[in-house]
Amino acid sequence: MALAVVSAGAESLSAPGVSLSFEPKARVISSDQPFPEFSVRRYAERAADTAVVERLEDGRFFAESDLLVGVWGDGDTEEEARREFIEAVMEWVSVKIDQHHGDIPVIGSLDLNRI
Repeated sequence: MALAVVSAGAESLSAPGVSLSFEPKARVISSDQPFPEFSVRRYAERAADTAVVERLEDGRFFAESDLLVGVWGDGDTEEEARREFIEAVMEWVSVKIDQHHGDIPVIGSLDLNRI
């Protein structure tokens, strides 16, 4: 199944003299379940905070976390390895939700199993 980005419901905030509106994005995980991409990104960034980045013998960098076995990122720099790790976590979470596994590790207060 291909993933697509769709628009979620628009929200607005207002205060005297100020009016803000925004339309959060949602990632379609399955045809009947839109999922807020910003929640997945926040989760992935928190996961990256737990990642260990190591320099490999060939000079490249490798990032992984004990919380997410088998999820990793690599790159020419530490930052690139971290960015690749974040993208890998986002895809991993998408697959977990799509397949209704419900065994996504809780990181801090972020529990994607309850969404």
